[in-house]
Amino acid sequence: LGRAPEPDGQSLLNALDLLKTLDLRAAITQLRKPLTLILGGRDRLVPVGQVEQLKDLSPALDVRLIESAAHLPFMTHPEEVASILREVLSMRPRWA
Repeated sequence: LGRAPEPDGQSLLNALDLLKTLDLRAAITQLRKPLTLILGGRDRLVPVGQVEQLKDLSPALDVRLIESAAHLPFMTHPEEVASILREVLSMRPRWA
């Protein structure tokens, strides 16, 4: 695999603007299949307290926390993320 091209600045700005206004809480209440979120306890972009509130919106939402990780736990803590994924996938039925 080659290295991905750098994203253009305007695309990044557009994505940040979208994040200011996008609210998917209503969609979370409609979840019918399990969704696992893997978060970093030291994430300053997505505070854990805000995500913890989402758990009340849907029983399908499973929040996993890696205390020592920040915003990109899959990059900084790949072993812990892999362990969570193995555990979650082993508990779920295979979807057709």
